[in-house]
Amino acid sequence: MTTMDLWNRMINFNPLRLRDIEKKALEMEVSIKHAVGARKAYLHKELQVYRGVHVDHLTRALICWPMERKIEKELEMLRRDLLFREHPPKGQITPEMIESAVQFPIHELIEFDARGMALCFNHEEKTGSLHLNKKQNTARCFGSCQQTFNPLHVLKIRDGIAFPAAVKQLCQMS
Repeated sequence: MTTMDLWNRMINFNPLRLRDIEKKALEMEVSIKHAVGARKAYLHKELQVYRGVHVDHLTRALICWPMERKIEKELEMLRRDLLFREHPPKGQITPEMIESAVQFPIHELIEFDARGMALCFNHEEKTGSLHLNKKQNTARCFGSCQQTFNPLHVLKIRDGIAFPAAVKQLCQMS
């Protein structure tokens, strides 16, 4: 394998996190376990390529060693992500909990009128400027603040609740 081949492999290498692999698995309609196994096999194969290639010291220092570190780092991150997924630390917020909190119906947190308008809780106003977007489960202020809110934002800003507490509260309300 030439230095140019190694360089091209390095340029085209894209590290992936577990959530990226999950998305690809859904697109390809394969199990997540299968997709993670395939990614690990690919990474180990790439590692063997960079460790086993016979090149000069400069190429090894500029291409092979940095790629070995990148691949080892991705393998370690996958290991950690899988461990966290299987055994989340007690009291920790998981990505699934955040997704569930964001999906909580925003119209149950804010009282909208029949037109889908409400008073914005982010600033003082007499006429409702907060508009409900049921499709995206958000509320958009067309008044002075021009902010868009999801259910987490509502609890954080309106009620002054910290992010972890807001996630837990919305999950309990679901």
